[in-house]
Amino acid sequence: MSVQLLKSYLEQYESAVVALSGGVDSSLIAKIAFDVFGSKAIAVISASESLPESERRLAVELCSDIGIPFREIKTTELQDTAYRANDGNRCFVCKSYLYQELRTFANENGYDVVFDGANADDLSDYRPGRRAAKENNIKSPLAELGINKSQVREIAKELQLPNWNKPASACLASRIPYGTEVTRETLAQIEQAEEILRDAGFLQFRVRHHDSVARIEIPPDEFARIVDVRESITMQMKQLGYKFISLDLEGFRSGSMNELLVQISQ
Repeated sequence: MSVQLLKSYLEQYESAVVALSGGVDSSLIAKIAFDVFGSKAIAVISASESLPESERRLAVELCSDIGIPFREIKTTELQDTAYRANDGNRCFVCKSYLYQELRTFANENGYDVVFDGANADDLSDYRPGRRAAKENNIKSPLAELGINKSQVREIAKELQLPNWNKPASACLASRIPYGTEVTRETLAQIEQAEEILRDAGFLQFRVRHHDSVARIEIPPDEFARIVDVRESITMQMKQLGYKFISLDLEGFRSGSMNELLVQISQ
């Protein structure tokens, strides 16, 4: 039912650009868009410094799996002092750059609409990027139809998307505390630190960057396993420049840096 609902939503347009991150949400939209529009749909991948290379490669592979043509664009948010300042508006600044690029691309190439993969659950979280989407007339079929993350996974599994059960990801800048400058060097350090956890076999994780401290978030049921490999992980992360490697006893949780905004507002 939800597949047909999505197709009916998309069929009000004749062609589409899909902002593809490599996550299951935008992948589902890319799949449905290709099924509806064929060659009149295109996926656009933002090759930003804040996107892990592993995610970029996955996005490219997904385009091949789906059959949808794609284009990679390079956004320049790191040149913006407002983005680097990393206040609570950072996501808005970043998404504004991306969505303006996508709108320009769509307009210059004759596409009717630009879609992103925001789902209904995203509307209940702190997501300043949603304002950027609205200002640039980006459509969010999943959110508008009330389709949440668990439903997205069910539909993606039904359509045999290879990443239907992929853990949620987010840009590397989300690992940096608000008020700490975002730099190319810091983003690279975080990416390398997370690759260490990936190579160790962990699937869901974040490395939160606190200057000389790497704060690791993983699900609590993985605590025992990370203790077994702590010496290797500690050694490798210290080689990246971290002085202290800590395990967050609250465990993995998306958007944990937003907790700081709540404290500031109080």
